Amino acid sequence: MTGQYWPFWAGALALGGIATLHAVWLGRPLGVSGSLARVARPSDPAGVGSVWVHVAFLCAIAAGALAAAMIRGTFRIELAPGPSLRQLYGPWALVALALGGALVGAGTRMAGGCTSGHGLSGCARLVPSSLIATGCFMAAAVATSLLLKGLAP
Repeated sequence: MTGQYWPFWAGALALGGIATLHAVWLGRPLGVSGSLARVARPSDPAGVGSVWVHVAFLCAIAAGALAAAMIRGTFRIELAPGPSLRQLYGPWALVALALGGALVGAGTRMAGGCTSGHGLSGCARLVPSSLIATGCFMAAAVATSLLLKGLAP
């Protein structure tokens, strides 16, 4: 599969398998923000599962991304914003990235989880709040992409 994307069905099977294993192993639905919160506050009595299981899960995500980039030959470390961000924000591109990250973090807390948790686990279990949150995520993504397309030269 080098040089190509995975077929949609292989990615769907992989994500479904990972979400199922996560639920079986930890006894809770998959969600990156939940694992990150558990690692950030290991002494929180409300946290579910061993901190080390969550650390392993987060490390596995990073290792998988690294392996995929290395297999495809696209791995590189780049600390500068891309050309489209520089074009949109000029010298403020890094500030825009930091502000965007902070807004995503705040939105994740307000929504009660991240897109992966709501989209993969919540929607699969037909949780009403996850269905609404995922619809809002998707609508915001479409609106943002249309807005950015209109701003591009």
